[in-house]
Amino acid sequence: MFIILDLDMLVCARTAPQNSFRNPVERIMSIINLSLQAIGIMREKMSPDMEKLFESVSTMKDARAIAEKNPGLKQAIVESTEPVRDMLNMLLQRLSLKNEPFSTVQPATDLEVEEMWNLILIVDKTITMTDTTKVKLQTKTDLLAFMGHCCVSRHYFFTVKKCGVEGCTLCKKPRLPAEVFSQLNNFPDPVLDSTGEHYKPFSEVYGSETDESARPSLKVSRTTGHGMPFTPNAENTRGVVKCLDCNKPRTVHSQRALSAENNRQMAALKEEAMYTCGIAWIPEAHPLRDICFVSRALSCATAVEVYYFSARMKSRVLTVLPLVCWKCGETDTLPIPREKLEQFQSIHPVCQVCKAAGVEERTRVKRKIKRRREETDEN
Repeated sequence: MFIILDLDMLVCARTAPQNSFRNPVERIMSIINLSLQAIGIMREKMSPDMEKLFESVSTMKDARAIAEKNPGLKQAIVESTEPVRDMLNMLLQRLSLKNEPFSTVQPATDLEVEEMWNLILIVDKTITMTDTTKVKLQTKTDLLAFMGHCCVSRHYFFTVKKCGVEGCTLCKKPRLPAEVFSQLNNFPDPVLDSTGEHYKPFSEVYGSETDESARPSLKVSRTTGHGMPFTPNAENTRGVVKCLDCNKPRTVHSQRALSAENNRQMAALKEEAMYTCGIAWIPEAHPLRDICFVSRALSCATAVEVYYFSARMKSRVLTVLPLVCWKCGETDTLPIPREKLEQFQSIHPVCQVCKAAGVEERTRVKRKIKRRREETDEN
């Protein structure tokens, strides 16, 4: 949008719906559930050949992989789910929050996606549609140059602004008059006032240099205890839930093994109630309220827990606990150096981005090296 409209500045930000900062997830989901109650796992039946292909699909990743080899499957799935999507759109559009009606949008078409990629190629011609991860984009020098020159990326907002320098090769000349453009400043981060309990008004911080040090989700949790009636460890880890803000996996604990019904309830809960570090994830009236727990002492600044990696060694949870960077939770991790494997019993990997920032692998329990005693003949 910034490039195609030749904008001088663009700010994209996300906020809590209707300024409901207290618990935005539950506020909005309780309303959406009114429509979701009428929707089940349903679709129109496809042709016998397509149904046979679809039998082996368990995730969207599987569906995409099969669709690449069988182009007709994608269109068949779209047509099969169209009646349900139309029904869901109709039901959601009947809802409202504080007298504001809900609106729905259609997903991007293949043509629109292709047009978007063509715009990205204006910035960096080497980018392909498979370059969708942070690790891959770190190798795109032209994109990194543009991001470093024109963009300010934060957790809750993203700013793109022309530099205004005559003859710049990375961005165009501003369209606004020079006296107006000179008054444009980057969108500021939240800044605490002298009390440390409230944030300064926008008018006081606009135009000043700010950073993310006062970001709400980076605050260290004031909760000293984990809030569980038992001690969390690898033995009582039953699953994982991802934080909506930092995307780090957080372990779910229970004193006893979960039944099949409990596992179904947890799977449904992950779909209905999004999780943020430090909040009470499970609603009071939920059947799992007094069975499953997530530590309340966590914040988005907290690294992935040590017992997350310990629990991975157990076959029953290995499939739901992928190997991640211990610092940021990224799934694309670097190979662990051989010398560290020889020195330590447990090593938690890092991703390429964290490694470049100076973060090293987290090591636990140094191996005891058995030294061969040399017997000498005193005689």
